[in-house]
Amino acid sequence: MPPIHPPIYGRCPLCYQPIATGALCEKPNCVSRRRAADTAPLVKTIETYKAQRAATAKNRTKKARKSAKARLNAGDSPVVVAIVPRVTLQLTELSAQRRAAFLDHLGKTISEAFETDPQKNAEAVTEFAEWKGHVSDSPLSLNASCIACEGSCCTHGATRHGFITTQSITFQRLLAPDLTAQEVYDIYVGYMPEQSMQDSCVYHGPQGCVMPRERRAKICNEWQCVGRLALAEAIEKTGAQHSIVIAIRDDHMEFPKAGADVMRIVSVSPDAGLVAHPDLKAGGISKENPLKP
Repeated sequence: MPPIHPPIYGRCPLCYQPIATGALCEKPNCVSRRRAADTAPLVKTIETYKAQRAATAKNRTKKARKSAKARLNAGDSPVVVAIVPRVTLQLTELSAQRRAAFLDHLGKTISEAFETDPQKNAEAVTEFAEWKGHVSDSPLSLNASCIACEGSCCTHGATRHGFITTQSITFQRLLAPDLTAQEVYDIYVGYMPEQSMQDSCVYHGPQGCVMPRERRAKICNEWQCVGRLALAEAIEKTGAQHSIVIAIRDDHMEFPKAGADVMRIVSVSPDAGLVAHPDLKAGGISKENPLKP
């Protein structure tokens, strides 16, 4: 970003053009640059806090990671480790109001999607081909990241009706061209559980999404958090079949005592499959040095 010039009366400090009144001209570029400059300290503070939070999480889970690795008995086989978010949600009855709101959205979305022929939409066909590439299941060593987290990203679907859009319905029509609007509606209604996780997507059950991947929205199959991306990269690089995933709350620093219920840890091995380790707890945080457990 170009520097802000020293103040000169009658000129904009950003573009140096003459101005009649005020300390800043009203050109969009100048307004945007001023806003960016004003928010820069806040952004830096947030980024610093996030970095400290991540570093502290790594340190306070060090002993638990070591213990989980010892239990894997991996020998000389590579073991990859990842840290992901942790959410703690309650399983609740799907309220009549929430169910009605979703069904209303679903019905309108399906009606809109059926107004055009998807086979004649080149862009939709191309996107559908890309979407199909993300439908296949991932190895358990990678899916452990979502199992440990229990659906942090799914919570964003609470106010977005499960991310179901006309694109989602169009993909269903391309997947099975003979489906009618009523049949598509019945498919999505059929997957709605009586109970779902509170303040999350209507399809968010206790074991994750209750829908198969081919019914989910595009973003649900494609989007990955930083921790899962790092795990995927490590698995691809090492070929590891053993993995350890630590899910830790974003606000874990507010609970500095050792043993605080802020962490969930799971491991995966070819022999034992997925194993949870509820006895392994997070370490404490030093008041003098948050980065030292």
